[in-house]
Amino acid sequence: MIMFLLSTITFTAISYFPEDLSWLMLPAVILNGVGGITIVFTSFQFGNLFSAARSTVIAVMIGSYNASSFVYTLFLNLYRMGVSFPVLMLVHGGLLFIALVESWFNVPVKPIPTLEEQRSKKSPPRTSVRRHTTALAVQNNAFTIEEESDVNESNEGSNTEVTAQKLKIPAPRRESIFAAAEQNPPSFLAVIISWPCLLSLLTMCITQLRIVMFIGQLALFLRSSPDFTDETPVVDREDKVTFYVTIFGWMQLFCLLVAPVIGNVLDKNLEICRDDPIAGVRSRDSNSTQAFRRVQALRNTRNAYLITEACLLAIGILMVLPIPIWAQYITFLLVTWIRTFLHSTAGGLYVNVFHYAHLGKLTGLGSIVSAIFCLLNDPLFKIVNNILDQDPFWVS
Repeated sequence: MIMFLLSTITFTAISYFPEDLSWLMLPAVILNGVGGITIVFTSFQFGNLFSAARSTVIAVMIGSYNASSFVYTLFLNLYRMGVSFPVLMLVHGGLLFIALVESWFNVPVKPIPTLEEQRSKKSPPRTSVRRHTTALAVQNNAFTIEEESDVNESNEGSNTEVTAQKLKIPAPRRESIFAAAEQNPPSFLAVIISWPCLLSLLTMCITQLRIVMFIGQLALFLRSSPDFTDETPVVDREDKVTFYVTIFGWMQLFCLLVAPVIGNVLDKNLEICRDDPIAGVRSRDSNSTQAFRRVQALRNTRNAYLITEACLLAIGILMVLPIPIWAQYITFLLVTWIRTFLHSTAGGLYVNVFHYAHLGKLTGLGSIVSAIFCLLNDPLFKIVNNILDQDPFWVS
């Protein structure tokens, strides 16, 4: 939050002295982006308080972060109405300062443990058997035999000592078959080079590149609509393009509205699933048709990825087809869905496949790698603007 607050202050200073402080624009943008995404990442732990709706809560957090971009559309319209830029940044920074104070008092000092961490720390039940006998032959050294004196209460005053033996047989620890992996996590390098991690990073990079390219070239896509011909006045065309670009900014609110949808996909049937199998123990409900919790979570993650990629495929088709400009509303909706679906499904994959100790590192790694990959947009923009004469068809 401090980084985000510094970015608003820097933007305000640049607005007063644009020629002298223009070199601060890049650091201000970096502080704005990194500060904002750090806020949403640190709020993921709030989902650990809800065992049956953790993914839904995290999806809402991601959706609220993505939907916050509509604020800049609001600022743009207020600026066109005459509100000065420093005043807008002052309001922005003031709201953020209030959020900073609220977080200082309400966010716990120690992170909220994940559900997997809570399960791994639970002590399995142990039983002991106490028997009094005169002799016992034990073949396994795992059994501990201790001798103790047991005085008969009825003969409390007598000097007669009764020798007894106490047999303590601790029951074997009944641990989930995933417990060993949870207690001995693999190295982060081993996680990175695993196929699930590599494929998830590749998917996120390609999806982010497609979305950022669409947003950056949105005006060009709208101008290439078949609704515009050579006879269309330039003023009318630009007014209509500006209108649709503004509508796209306002529609970012759908990032928050559709967040519960993908959250429900990731949390589907988890509350009625069987507990994960225990090594060497037959489950009481072995004949049940309900899936184990870990298996159901992986199925939900797969379904969420399929939905996300289906939306991405639909966007790709709409971008290359000569559709009327009003049909771009469908594309706008799909973009908002993917922005929330992508990070939610990636988070579900990190939670359900990898050790909880790597959750934060994998989340940050996915954002960094996809951001670096999105730098390819710069040469793509140059190709579209120079070589392709502002026609993004072939790049799409």
